Amino acid sequence: MTDKLLFGFVGGAGTPQYIAPEVLATLKCSFLTDVYSLGATFLHLAHGDIWFSRAGKNAVLKHINFNGETWPVIADEYAFLPHIPVSWRKVIKKMTSGDPAKRYQSMESCVDAISRLPVVADWQCEVKTDSVSWSLVKGGRMWRVQWDGYFTPKESWVAWSEDLDGKRKKTLGKSDHRDKPSKHYKSLQKWFVDRK
Repeated sequence: MTDKLLFGFVGGAGTPQYIAPEVLATLKCSFLTDVYSLGATFLHLAHGDIWFSRAGKNAVLKHINFNGETWPVIADEYAFLPHIPVSWRKVIKKMTSGDPAKRYQSMESCVDAISRLPVVADWQCEVKTDSVSWSLVKGGRMWRVQWDGYFTPKESWVAWSEDLDGKRKKTLGKSDHRDKPSKHYKSLQKWFVDRK
């Protein structure tokens, strides 16, 4: 059925970023390519358009050349937004592996893994081209995180809480300006893990 949708009467339908890399070579689909597409959808939904399609260091998508055309596929290594839990990362990575043998080997096992993912804090996240901000109401206070200049030499982050009216701020964590940018990302990731 999927082959007919992609390569039958409608020919080449589908969002390129969601098409498994092996489809480009074989022009055939299977449940493994469907697992990949579902994983790409999860990845996109978890990160939004700007993060999912951004270029540069740790980008989600890479571009490959196939038959003279450039196609976007999910990179082997990429950065998740720091607030995405490790368990979610593992499931999404397995679903979107470029190697079909490393993906979930049935849609049932894939759906089972998704159903076991923990409910996570309802962080409101806004991604911009040079910054990411989060907010969450917790314990009668507003928690905020601001990450500026991500993956650049000017990278820094700070987390704080404040009364719901914006008063009485309390710093909850921040990056160390002496650290390398790769440590800023890891320290922010750890901050979110410690706050679950």
